[in-house]
Amino acid sequence: MKQKNLLLLLVALSLSFVAAAQTSKLASKSASVKMQPTVEEALNGMVNPRYMVLKDVTAVYHQPADTLDSRQAIKLFPGTRIYLRRPMPNGMRVDLGLVAGEQYYVPAKSLKGLQTIVEI
Repeated sequence: MKQKNLLLLLVALSLSFVAAAQTSKLASKSASVKMQPTVEEALNGMVNPRYMVLKDVTAVYHQPADTLDSRQAIKLFPGTRIYLRRPMPNGMRVDLGLVAGEQYYVPAKSLKGLQTIVEI
């Protein structure tokens, strides 16, 4: 009988600690919010060709390093379609939709404000 009373006393004392633990506040943690992907990230890996139509005269380069020396490959005129191939640091690898498929580099500042169109 004495052991039963001691067991009940032990259970009663432990219940007070459990009840106190449930009433205390949890540490505040901030939830991380995933930002919306950019257009380039969302369209990366799509099978459908995507292109932009130029609004201004735009210089294209063979590689990003050519922008430092202003060694332009060609100048494209307004209304020209450029097909987007893959994003690169500070620009985009594009082609002109020609049979040869030669690719060029266009700086991001030249593409700013242009709408990406997806062919279906």
